[in-house]
Amino acid sequence: MCGRFVLATKPSAFIDRFRIAEQNKNSDQQLEFSERELSELEKQARELDHDFHEHFNIAPRGRVYAISRHETQDVELSKFRWGLIPPWAKDDKIGDKCFNARSETAHEKPSFRRAFKYSRCAVLADGYYEWKQIAPKQKQPFYIHNESSE
Repeated sequence: MCGRFVLATKPSAFIDRFRIAEQNKNSDQQLEFSERELSELEKQARELDHDFHEHFNIAPRGRVYAISRHETQDVELSKFRWGLIPPWAKDDKIGDKCFNARSETAHEKPSFRRAFKYSRCAVLADGYYEWKQIAPKQKQPFYIHNESSE
């Protein structure tokens, strides 16, 4: 994924989609939320809906909505600052550059290794931008999204 993405759907609508997919036995999506967790996520999402604003160019360090589950805690839907700050970092600004890892090597890289092993989250997004070089100093953004979203 590129460094910019879009969130135009309220958090509660995402939870509704998770619930529908969970009930659809023919779905190829693998969800691991219990009914109790979905109910808790739905409650948290409805609270976040009140302050929700569409964003069409979210960049690193921006506030994002994500679902997280820590080892000993329940699932949580909350706002987070986008970017990974490794434990060894002396400056939070490293999160501006540390937001994108290759799935093939994330488990090996010092910046991502611990988070990859112990921490995961699902960032709510409607789509993201990829860039194509069209001239030496000119790039064209392309919006990548599910065909059912706008």
